[in-house]
This record gives sequence, C-alpha cells and structure tokens, in this order.
Amino acid sequence: MPWELQVCRFCGKGYAHKTSLRNHLSQYVGKWRLPADGIHDVLEIQEILYPDADHREYRCPFRDCRKIIATRQKFTEHVITKAHWGAFPERPLRGLLGSNQDTDEESIDLSSISEWVLPFDEEAVKVFEPEGTFPFLLLPPELRLMIYEFTLCFSAIQFVLMDEMRPSTRKGKGKVYFQHNTDNNPLSLLITSRVIYEEARAVFYSKNEFLFARTDAIPIFLIGIGQANAMFLRSVRWWCAASQQRYVNQISIIRPYILGIDVQNPTSNDKLNIWNDHPTPMDVGVYLIFGYEDVIGWGVPAPEPAPRMS
Repeated sequence: MPWELQVCRFCGKGYAHKTSLRNHLSQYVGKWRLPADGIHDVLEIQEILYPDADHREYRCPFRDCRKIIATRQKFTEHVITKAHWGAFPERPLRGLLGSNQDTDEESIDLSSISEWVLPFDEEAVKVFEPEGTFPFLLLPPELRLMIYEFTLCFSAIQFVLMDEMRPSTRKGKGKVYFQHNTDNNPLSLLITSRVIYEEARAVFYSKNEFLFARTDAIPIFLIGIGQANAMFLRSVRWWCAASQQRYVNQISIIRPYILGIDVQNPTSNDKLNIWNDHPTPMDVGVYLIFGYEDVIGWGVPAPEPAPRMS
C-alpha cells in the first residue's frame, strides 16, 4: 500500500502518519489545550477523534463533592477511586466480581468499563437532560446575575506555563501557553447569545481573580480579551518580590495601559494603549518585570464600577 501524506483539513499541515495527525488535533480538544485560533473547529475535531463518544453526564452522590462528570466510565472511576458512595451502600460491583466475592476491587481495570456496574440505579445519578429551549432571558435580571455568579466565579483563575506536548524542532522542549478546559467549560455560556455575552462578561472579568505565574503573559492576556473586557478587571495578581505575600493585586499598575494614560505624563491627551499602539505591549512586558515596584501608590484612576443589568 503506497504511503499517503496525512493532512489536517483545517490548517493544511501535513504529517507522516495518522498518529501524528491525531496528536496534532488532540492539542485543541484536550483538558490542557491550545487556545482557539479560529481555524481548528473544536466540535468537528471531537467528532473526528471520538465518533462514538459518550455524552451522558452524572452527578457525584457524595454530599461534599456533587461534581458533574461526563461519561459513564469517568463517573464510575471517580466514585470507586474516591469512595464517593454518598447515601448509597457500598456493595460489590455488579458483574465484575462474579461469584468470587474475595476479588480485590483495586485490581479491576476501571479504564475498560463501559457497562453500568455500580451497585445503585444509574438513573438516580444521571443529570437530567431537558428537551426544548429554556427561556433564560425571561428570568428577572437579579436571578440571571445569580446564575452568572454561580457559573462563572471561581476562587482564582491561574495562568501557568506548560511543557509543549508535541515534539519540537528546537533544542530541548519548547514552551507554549495552554488553556485549561474542563469537561464542562462554563465559559461556553458566553457564546450563547449577544445579550448573555454582554451580561456575563461583566461578571466574569470583574468578580474573578486572575493569577499569573509569569508577567510576560499579561500583555498577551490583555490583548486577547480586548479593551472592553479589560475595563472590567478588578484583581490581577502576580508574584511581587518586594511583598511578603506570594501574589499581590497589581491592577493599579496595568490600568494606565488599559485606559490609555501616559504614565510619564498623566495629563497628556495622548491616549495610547496596548491595542492601538504597537510598541506598547512590549513596554508593558518590560515595565511589569523590571519597573512595577517603583510605581505602587501612583495616582491612577480607580476601576469603573461594573454596569448593572436592567
């Protein structure tokens, strides 16, 4: 059989064999994935890689967990390995131990389980799948705000540097920023409609803490979210050597670059920012790394209050 070049249907990049092509596509749909680039269709890639994927979801019965877990296999593994039986009695797994009740359950290969084997009814923990469309926008604004806060607010959102997952042509391993996507990505709520996007983005950016392991990622983050979203930021933290705290909120330092204020001459009418002035992102990176300790306490404008929904 003649050799055939494997080509990515999205970007046109060629690979020597199917395994390399699958590895390339997997980088856009994994738990740690490359950020969306507008070229690789995440939903279509999932259909290509996992045509028989299990889309069922289950809620952990353990009172202090209650996590929603996708696929029967992952839920089964979660309950068994963490012993999250909840109010259900712990009994031998159905159909796996057979007549030999002395078999050690820890020796069972949980990754190969496809049938329901837990000793309670599957329907009792399966997440209800409603049919039709729920009229979310008919809810009162106050209730929608509560839902946004419950869905989009976290203890902290961290940006870390991960090793590149694919082989690199450079010496050693290259470095690339990956984004963390859980099985249920709450940020998908923002793409539901324009109205929900406008309401939810104010909650997401104003009520979350953003922690950066490296300051050179901050200009990339700001450019990526855009000026309109950056205006909502209230807490941006990174390592501060001069402080006894590990991470310090430095929003007052980056706010001049968001508002377009000349930090050397605050009265200037020149409103250059990192979105309309090409050299500014580089200046921000250098300034954050070498100069931020000298400007704490500068008189920069306070954040604008988050808009209220009407």
